[in-house]
Amino acid sequence: MNRFPTILTLLRKEHGLTQKQAAHDLGVSQALLSHYEKGIRECGLDFLIRAADYYGVTCDFLLGREEAGSARADGRSAAVAVYEACCTLNGMLPPGSEWRAETLGVLSLYGTITAMAESGKCPKSWLGLKKRARRLTPYMAGMAEAGLIAQIPDKITGDPPESLKWVVDRAEEMIGRAALAMGDEPLRKEKRAEAPGRSGE
Repeated sequence: MNRFPTILTLLRKEHGLTQKQAAHDLGVSQALLSHYEKGIRECGLDFLIRAADYYGVTCDFLLGREEAGSARADGRSAAVAVYEACCTLNGMLPPGSEWRAETLGVLSLYGTITAMAESGKCPKSWLGLKKRARRLTPYMAGMAEAGLIAQIPDKITGDPPESLKWVVDRAEEMIGRAALAMGDEPLRKEKRAEAPGRSGE
């Protein structure tokens, strides 16, 4: 699977760049960059190196040969890291699986957009379903998660793939900060026990 077009597009959007601006900076026409991002044309080695330098990643990362978690340490490749994690999970599924990793992301983001609309942060016209039907979103997300897990044919052992480790580390860091802010004492004890030079309580 050629991941280059998707990764190139995600990196541009992650940096908040228009296609016109990125094309200018990279020394190509907007039409040509559009073809690269859509996978219509393949780029040459010269463009690959320029794009890697421009976005601060390796050529292997741009080509999808290096996982997002190991490509950069500055946290700015989050969108690509999530994409890589979805690809990793999907690679564990048999061909033609009904539930896919991106299903979870779609439903999660839909739930956020729904909450935005219902709190007046965006127009309700963005949504097609009536409010009563939208209440099924958490149920659907749970069903998609259970369906995806059930489709993984074998028990997986060993260290986690780098992209999934990135997701776990990022999520647990956010959850840990939230729990500590809410005064979660058990978590405080757990954090103290994990501190270097401490032996657990």
